[in-house]
Amino acid sequence: MAHLLSCQAISKSFGAQHLFSEISMGVSAGERLGLIGPNGAGKSTLLKIFAGLEEVDSGQVFANKNGRQVYLSQADDLPLEQSVEECLLSVVEDEAGLDEAAAYAKARQMAGQCGLFDMDQPVGDLSGGWRKRLAIGRALIQQPDLLLLDEPTNHLDMAGILWLEKILARAPFAFILISHDRYFLNNVTNRIVELSQAYSGGYLRVEGSYVDFLRRKTELLSAQEKNEAALSNRLRRETAWLARGPKARATKARYRIEAAGSLRREMDEVKRRNNTGAKMALGFEGTKRRSKILLSAHKLAKSFAGRQIFAKLNIELSPGSCMGILGNNGSGKSTLIQILAGRLPPDAGTIKMVDGLRIVLF
Repeated sequence: MAHLLSCQAISKSFGAQHLFSEISMGVSAGERLGLIGPNGAGKSTLLKIFAGLEEVDSGQVFANKNGRQVYLSQADDLPLEQSVEECLLSVVEDEAGLDEAAAYAKARQMAGQCGLFDMDQPVGDLSGGWRKRLAIGRALIQQPDLLLLDEPTNHLDMAGILWLEKILARAPFAFILISHDRYFLNNVTNRIVELSQAYSGGYLRVEGSYVDFLRRKTELLSAQEKNEAALSNRLRRETAWLARGPKARATKARYRIEAAGSLRREMDEVKRRNNTGAKMALGFEGTKRRSKILLSAHKLAKSFAGRQIFAKLNIELSPGSCMGILGNNGSGKSTLIQILAGRLPPDAGTIKMVDGLRIVLF
């Protein structure tokens, strides 16, 4: 089966930062590939390379000329001054053989599929979640053969994620998506590729669901740890033999010295891979004092344009606590985060923080 997209031995770096090297893969019709990896591994860069927006340092990328490829970035890049209707029409008006009436009908149908029924509403007035739905609809209306999605669940509420799951589950097109949502990945993909320096070659590719991927990953990393232990034992024996200064032929001694050096380099490489995986965390960082309460919010209230978002909201955060904020798009989740971070004032209520508290927001 001909690939819609393939790459051969591609590598990419930014200055001194090496992202990946010698990656080879292909995507055919019907494939649903999840692209994962730690922050900074190069996932978004690789997707941009596939979309033709970034150049490779070496290697080649091949795109099927008969296939339509559509890229959806993390930043939706929608025309905020346009209406919902204009935003959708702008990508279908030039479609061959489509008259004006058919274009309008197609735009209205897609808006309805996205749950956007006010066609005259300005894009700039939409919440982040509804804007994301519109961006997804704008990509879908172009009828791609291959859809590239960079973190498409960002800003979507639970209903929005389930909506996108249904679309991708019955999608007639192939897709590559980046996501940190393991449940979403398990429900919509049939192949996983993880970029990480924890693997020989810098990536691991597994056919099957995300659960299948986790099983294979566990097996591989366990085998890699056992290999490190075995190499360490072999190196210890070789080092001990050399330390005794055995009276052997010079040729044999040189061979053992070279073998020990090669063994050490191999062990160092395996050890480096096993030690890879530093995680970036989002959190509240305070001083070293053991305070019982880091942040306390009392009777918070906020309204926009006469519409009350929330009122009499109380929150307490203590060291080690992890709180999830759920709600429909437009219910005020991001607004609440901005208030807690001190970037937006509440209409009513108070917020108290422990001295020296640092809040990280992104």
